[in-house]
Amino acid sequence: MKKDTAFLIHVFYESAFMNVIAPYVEKHVNDIDLYINFVKDKNSESFVNLVKERFPSAVVVFSENPGRDIRGYMNMLSYIYKNQKAYQNYVFIHTKTQADYFGQRCLRYLLENTVGSTQILSRCLKEIQEGTKYGMAGSQEFLTKGFWTEEERAKTFDVLARLDVKTRDVTFIAGTMFIVRASIIDKHLRKENLIEEFSKDFEENGIKHSGWHHAWERVFGTLVIEEGLEIYPSNQFARKDNS
Repeated sequence: MKKDTAFLIHVFYESAFMNVIAPYVEKHVNDIDLYINFVKDKNSESFVNLVKERFPSAVVVFSENPGRDIRGYMNMLSYIYKNQKAYQNYVFIHTKTQADYFGQRCLRYLLENTVGSTQILSRCLKEIQEGTKYGMAGSQEFLTKGFWTEEERAKTFDVLARLDVKTRDVTFIAGTMFIVRASIIDKHLRKENLIEEFSKDFEENGIKHSGWHHAWERVFGTLVIEEGLEIYPSNQFARKDNS
């Protein structure tokens, strides 16, 4: 049976995937197509095999690390396009460091408010597919606007110009984990060799802000605004958690 929703999961931190993300995925795995991107020379063969055993239906691909989670997302989208797959919804998920409280909180809220339960996922999908207002759903806690640095701004507007996006209302889900209408992403990226061209930009220099991955974090949300739609601020988890 054809499935309408694809989970695209980029894995860098192995423990974050196995201990935090995997239990969420298991709640939905029978209802979605699952794609998992690993980082070459980072994720061990034994770990990849463990993930394959746990999720035997997953499509597994590999990317380099420059571009971080964005490179992984691009790699999975490229696979989907090259194999002529089509979906109504994409769910973008990636591992974040759990070394500090912010990383733990960020991952917790981003996951809970999108894929925390079948009910939460269904609500988000209904908002972006059945209504005319929303094209993306993500944690209200991380719905934001703007930039940290001028370099971040410049790179974001560079990408938007290359995609022929006119809006300058940069609204997005910080943390780059969200649910989105696939048609919005496909409209701009499902073009021959386009992902490969953008991927040439990616670099890995350890910077916290101002990288291309932070530009694309903003671009994804802005593509939704360009379509005259908004981002659904899912707060079903926040309402019951005051920590």
